[in-house]
Amino acid sequence: MVLGADSAYVINLERHKFRKRRIDHLINKLQLQNIEYIQGIDKFDKAREGKGFVQENLDNQFWDPNGWLSLGILCCALSHRKAWKKFLDSGDEVGLFLEDDIKNTSYIHKLDFTQIRKELDDNKDWGVAIYGRYKKDIIRGDQVSNHFYNSLNINNQYSGHAYLLNKKSELWFYENTKKIK
Repeated sequence: MVLGADSAYVINLERHKFRKRRIDHLINKLQLQNIEYIQGIDKFDKAREGKGFVQENLDNQFWDPNGWLSLGILCCALSHRKAWKKFLDSGDEVGLFLEDDIKNTSYIHKLDFTQIRKELDDNKDWGVAIYGRYKKDIIRGDQVSNHFYNSLNINNQYSGHAYLLNKKSELWFYENTKKIK
């Protein structure tokens, strides 16, 4: 188990060598196993392809919780989709998805990931468990277990830097992002 998941996928851009070294250090420090690096889709490579790349991969409607849209955001979303495909093919039940620019905090050492996984396994209705966030403190909904709360959709509160998906949700995300919306 890796931080409550069966496997973890780290999205990394080849040009971000420092980020790779930093995440390698974190993996070694926490003695994590079953980690797979996913080569991210780089906006600088795709910029050369012109607007055809955007038209091919972006849906007619797009929503971002912060109201942002850029080539980098599109490439990031496609990189996550690439990681979801690896997870789908793995046969695992729970996957952890990390971006290479996550920040480690001391809070991680206070968590009991065996208990977190038990809570997830006991609640068959969960789909996404967000570990990462933009702000230190978040406004949350009702508590559903010792470690988890229902999410409230508030701008600038959540991020895609660290999250868990179960197989059912991952399949839904993968099937519904053939074009990024």
